[in-house]
Amino acid sequence: AYADLATAQAAEAADTYDYAANNKVTPVSYAVTSGGGNAYGSSRNVGNVASGMPQLAEGADKVNRVGVTKETFETTLTRYGNYIDYTDEVDLFSEDAMQTEYREKLGHMAGEVHDDATQLGMLGAVGVSMFGGAATSIATVAAGDVYDFTLARKIAKRLKKNRAMKNTSMLSGSVKVGTTPVNAAYYAIIGPDIKFSIEADANFKSVHEYGYAANVPKDEVGSMHETRFIETNRAMVYEGAGAASIDVHPVLYPTKGAYANVGLQGKGKITFKAKAPGAATSEDPYGVKGLFSYNFWYAGIALQPEKLLCAYVAAE
Repeated sequence: AYADLATAQAAEAADTYDYAANNKVTPVSYAVTSGGGNAYGSSRNVGNVASGMPQLAEGADKVNRVGVTKETFETTLTRYGNYIDYTDEVDLFSEDAMQTEYREKLGHMAGEVHDDATQLGMLGAVGVSMFGGAATSIATVAAGDVYDFTLARKIAKRLKKNRAMKNTSMLSGSVKVGTTPVNAAYYAIIGPDIKFSIEADANFKSVHEYGYAANVPKDEVGSMHETRFIETNRAMVYEGAGAASIDVHPVLYPTKGAYANVGLQGKGKITFKAKAPGAATSEDPYGVKGLFSYNFWYAGIALQPEKLLCAYVAAE
């Protein structure tokens, strides 16, 4: 194995969607029972809550038991990988450390492929779909159905009603000129085209306007209402899938605990292998060939799909 520091850093550099996915989650559901039935569950109806409150009478015995159930989820692991081969002439006649460059490029590629697998998994597991403007499906998204302040408010409302946890806490203001506080928010992952669109919205606040930016993650570009945006140049697009064959851009909201990556126990996320030129074999009788490779097992799973939201919009 040759997973040196440069290779590992290159593999981690592209992890935008991986960063948003949980890797160690044990899904557990809770049920508060009274007299053998559900108390009031998720109801917010005043009458249901009032009648279902877990009261205790004098000398109470076994009532209001809290039941805990560990849920089992199933998913399918798929193996991915690529390799680079070369000959000893790379080292004999190259002025640069080509083996190091090969390792870094392959490491970066491995990180991108893993991140793409996570992005595809999230897009396929979305539990709540919302659309820009008057659109009701990807096929009906038209040129004017962009991401705007109204859609941001609707998304925040839906996620709150679905009890999704926000990714951030409130950023307080500072004495710096032109800075303002930023709401506690949900993260949304966007591509450059959507960033270009939302920057023109008067309600968009750029990162440099934050009063306190010490905890701002890499690639955060700004905020609107209760959404903070992470930009990636690897965001996928539904090309020609909208009305009049326009491109439709997914804006993913991977809230806490909604989606998880699944790996093999005791295995690293990505395994790197190397074979240097040298030993003669039946496939390499002169011992002049070498290779670098990576492979990994991947599976993703939606633990709480109602908290994994995607907004489908057009770009200006």
